[in-house]
Amino acid sequence: MRRVKSGECGSPRASPAPEPPKAPKTAAPPVDFSADQIEEFKEAFQLFDRTPKGELKISFAQCGDVMRALGQNPTNAEVLRVLGKPQLEEMNTKLIDFETFLPMFQQVTKSKDTGTFEDFVEGLRFLTKREMELLWELSFAMFWPLLVRG
Repeated sequence: MRRVKSGECGSPRASPAPEPPKAPKTAAPPVDFSADQIEEFKEAFQLFDRTPKGELKISFAQCGDVMRALGQNPTNAEVLRVLGKPQLEEMNTKLIDFETFLPMFQQVTKSKDTGTFEDFVEGLRFLTKREMELLWELSFAMFWPLLVRG
């Protein structure tokens, strides 16, 4: 008589049916830019293309620069997040084409992370006394005419 090992049943059972393959995820949501905007973005993207044959590709490291050239101000962390958190070595070796870049750019344009009042105050803590005085003088000079007009 054969001994039954732990986790093994004495009677043969049918193995469970394999799971059906999952539907592939869509690459990116549809882009909400006008045709004119997309053309403008493509022209700016081309300025950063350093491929020998002008393949309309840029390195991962250039993505933040292109986004900033297009009027956005993403943090490096935001750029890395939309790129899928690549390894440091991949930043200069991996290339991205315009069609892949555009949905990522859209994601950054829709980001509403502008910081809080506390973030602003924290930033002021790094100013020297003289820089704070200059800031006070500048703000006074800017708003004084509004206050006088009444």
